[in-house]
Amino acid sequence: MIELSAKVFDIPEIARNDPLILQASQKKIKRVRDWLQENHYDALILSRRENFFWLTTGRDPIVVNSSDYGIACLAITAHKCFLFSHVMDVNRIAEEQIPGQDYEIVQLRWYEGDPISHAIKTLKRRIANDSPTDGVECKEREITNLHYP
Repeated sequence: MIELSAKVFDIPEIARNDPLILQASQKKIKRVRDWLQENHYDALILSRRENFFWLTTGRDPIVVNSSDYGIACLAITAHKCFLFSHVMDVNRIAEEQIPGQDYEIVQLRWYEGDPISHAIKTLKRRIANDSPTDGVECKEREITNLHYP
C-alpha cells in the first residue's frame, strides 16, 4: 500500500499553530458557544474523532485507527476550552495536535475513569455530548450541523 503525503504532491505542510489554523478553530469555537447559548447548555463535550478533527481544524486524538473515538475529549463552555485525557497522552496531544489553541489541560489517571466521564463529573452542568453517554444529552445531529457554516 502506498501512503500519500503532502510531500508527494509538493504541497507545503501547514504548521499546526499556523495563524490561519488558529483563527479557523476560534471561529468554530464561537459557533459552538453560540449554539450552547441558543440551546441553554453550559458545556459541550466532543469525543468523536470527526468532531475533534473539525473543531481543531484537522487534528486527531487517535491511537487506534479503527475507533470512532479518540483517547481524549474536548469540552467547550462559555468561557473555557478543556482537553481531557490520561496523563500519558494529554501533553502529547496538546503539543503535537493542538498547539496554540488555548485548551486548559485536564489530566486524569487510569483509575479515574475515561475522559468523557471525567469531563462530566468535572463540569457538573447541563451538558450536551456528541455520543450517547449516561447523564448528558446526545446532540450528535445538531453538532454535525455546526460543521457547516
